Amino acid sequence: MKIRSLELNNYKSFISSTALNLSGRFNVIIGQNNSGKSALLEASALPAMGNNPYRDVERSQNFQVNPFSTVELELTISGAEILDSALQTGNMVIVQIDPKDEAGRFEATKRWFQDADIHVSGVWQPGKGFKMHSSSIAGSAAGSRKSTASVSPARGVSLSSASTGIAVDDLIAAVIRRKVFGLKAERFNIGRMRVKDEQQLTADASNLPLVLNHIQGNDPAAFDALNAIMSDIFPSIARVSAALENEDVVVRIWKKIGIDGVGISVPLSDSGTGISQALAILTAPCL
Repeated sequence: MKIRSLELNNYKSFISSTALNLSGRFNVIIGQNNSGKSALLEASALPAMGNNPYRDVERSQNFQVNPFSTVELELTISGAEILDSALQTGNMVIVQIDPKDEAGRFEATKRWFQDADIHVSGVWQPGKGFKMHSSSIAGSAAGSRKSTASVSPARGVSLSSASTGIAVDDLIAAVIRRKVFGLKAERFNIGRMRVKDEQQLTADASNLPLVLNHIQGNDPAAFDALNAIMSDIFPSIARVSAALENEDVVVRIWKKIGIDGVGISVPLSDSGTGISQALAILTAPCL
């Protein structure tokens, strides 16, 4: 999934930011102090965003015309991501499709779970999730006829006569919650946690030790790849590990000695701020 553009409405210093188009790789936000850079970054971390309405300085500090903040979004998302969300819920899926014959409805419905790139526009509202306006799948839009699909690993996608289920909008919201993270430029106190198995990184990366421990034990190749990138970014680091100490998982940073040697380790909580930031950013794609 990629966010192609976003527009903040009624959030902090923004009545409306107008649409901000993002590149597919790396984006840098530059601006004067108090120009809204932090607000923009906070809102773009969609799952962590809260309602924080714009206030007119000429009115009372507590006067609020509209209590709700929103972000208009244009996304590119894959059918595989939507399928994964559908399989995790185990529910029927409600798709809004225009074609009136069954064959046309079936082909259009399948595309939601098979297309490599689906372009979607809609609005994100804190506490409510995502509401789709339109998509690149012909005939799929608000107000179209509803079609219900059954999705399973064994049988694939099939039309169903069921009248209830989970909407595609909610499946897209679930993907957003899994794939979008917001990390503040501050030291993370996330080097140690009580041991338990967690596979999904939280939006603020507060459970990083548990997720690193899961990857280390269940996907060694991905963990080695993460370590290789960390060593490229931080040449003084030989390796990162998640170690069990009593009833806690502790993330340790192993320093290099010489060219290939591995020296002493220090806890992540005693390491530089940038190390925890980089680890959190690199961990998300491993899941």
